[in-house]
Amino acid sequence: MKAIKILGSVILLSIFSGQAMSAELVNAAQGEKLGVVSVKTYNGLDDAISKISKKADELGGGTFVVISTNENNNGNLHVKAAVYK
Repeated sequence: MKAIKILGSVILLSIFSGQAMSAELVNAAQGEKLGVVSVKTYNGLDDAISKISKKADELGGGTFVVISTNENNNGNLHVKAAVYK
């Protein structure tokens, strides 16, 4: 249940902050898949999305879709995203 709340938050934050980033959050059917990236952070969802966006840019992606989020008891957030052209 906690992961669902985090995923929803990640998606909402990505939608609202996506305009400031090069890579944007999109529907998986909208582009050619380039790969999957993941990040770990203690600094919250904004930091995770920023790091995912940077990695997506490095792969040459224009868009990304968050595919999983996990938070452990220490507050460490692990986010995976599929990157699309």
